[in-house]
Amino acid sequence: MENNIFRIGVDAGYGDVKTAVNFNERTEYFKFPTAVAYAKNGLVLGGFGTENAIRDYEYNGRKYRVGHSALKCSDLFYTRDINFLLTYVPLLIYASLERVADTYSIESDELMVAAKQLCVGLPLAYWEEYESKFADMLTDFQVAGRHVHFDAVEVLAQGQGVLVDFVINDAWHEDEERANSDIVIVDIGFNTIDVLCVEEGTCSKEWSDMIEGGGICRICDSVNSNLQKSRIYLPEQAVKDVLMKKKLTIYGQNRDFSSVIRNASEAYTDKLEQEIRSRWSSFLQRADKLIIAGGGAYYLSEFNGYPPDFICVPNDPEYSNARGFLKYLTGLEK
Repeated sequence: MENNIFRIGVDAGYGDVKTAVNFNERTEYFKFPTAVAYAKNGLVLGGFGTENAIRDYEYNGRKYRVGHSALKCSDLFYTRDINFLLTYVPLLIYASLERVADTYSIESDELMVAAKQLCVGLPLAYWEEYESKFADMLTDFQVAGRHVHFDAVEVLAQGQGVLVDFVINDAWHEDEERANSDIVIVDIGFNTIDVLCVEEGTCSKEWSDMIEGGGICRICDSVNSNLQKSRIYLPEQAVKDVLMKKKLTIYGQNRDFSSVIRNASEAYTDKLEQEIRSRWSSFLQRADKLIIAGGGAYYLSEFNGYPPDFICVPNDPEYSNARGFLKYLTGLEK
């Protein structure tokens, strides 16, 4: 495997953009919110009048804020839609590349012309329809006046990254027993849940499906309803920030929402468990493993009624897809 190529796995979800990168035998991980807003005119000042290094990105004739800086904007874009990804995924990938450059201490211009490969995911229900379009639009694009080119672009369905992550261990070797297993993968994202059923290592189109709007946005909706009772109105991505921090500063005072989030998470777990059982019970009965992955895995209480060791939660489950995408690129070289 060549070490002088940037191999980048990106899980561009509706909630966060998770990235796994390997270069010169060094692997790094990072994420930022899938938050996009128009950049406003005006000077952004830091402490004592010094200008802050907040980045604006010019894309298709408009300037945008991306990630954490966009969370401070009043008009955050709605991200729970495939059309959002189809429109803005080059912008999200570019922002990720800038983080890669910072992480490896190189100039952005140097990274843009360096040899690099990308593997990115699409929600399961949209993969067949948009795989080619995604690959084409990400092979060559322009953001902030820079031309970005990838030497190879692979597009997998969400959940397939989790499968690759499970089958290929951290030493980059395939586990043959795992590769030939029957598995149910429940990949819980912000908006969607991708349920990938695998028979003897092969993804089953018949059994696999996506639960639209079934992700942790349901928990966010419950938290948001509680906030609105106190006349606190936040955009969806800001509510997700409350979900992560379990608190919110209001008029200079910290308010604890951990009990609200805990109750909402328990109700969400119960409902999700019932839905999984009702729709996939016959496949689950003959499966070797049930894998719970994605950022939503952090908010689940325990699924009950299964044998010990039947349920597997990957390490850092929110990075499982991105990690698998990276392993997939590495596997192509062997």
